[in-house]
Amino acid sequence: MFSGAVPIEGVHPLQFGFVRKKIRTQRRHGMGIVNPILFYPWRIYDAVFVTGQWAIKALRYRRILKRVVSSSAPYAWFDQAMQPSSVEGGDHLIDAFADKIPKTHGAPVYGTAQEADVARTIAAS
Repeated sequence: MFSGAVPIEGVHPLQFGFVRKKIRTQRRHGMGIVNPILFYPWRIYDAVFVTGQWAIKALRYRRILKRVVSSSAPYAWFDQAMQPSSVEGGDHLIDAFADKIPKTHGAPVYGTAQEADVARTIAAS
């Protein structure tokens, strides 16, 4: 829904709603009130156009969803962030840089990177 806020409604995603109230008499300071003969036909056109744009976006996302669900192996791919750690025992990045990251909650406390290597070697044996 956020993806359609700016291109369809022309407002920030946190400022739009499915049905935006556009009232003829509520205008910004300094702007005149629009004639009802001009406003209401424009409002009907705008409502139909916006509804059509939302329907097109919903159909597009529905086609994407069908394509993903019907793929031969939807769970066979992995994002790099979802890959299991290739290093036995987890990620040693924090171990290697523990002396550079002070007061990190949950990080092992080592004096230097060399001490982290020694501790990892001892733990592996």
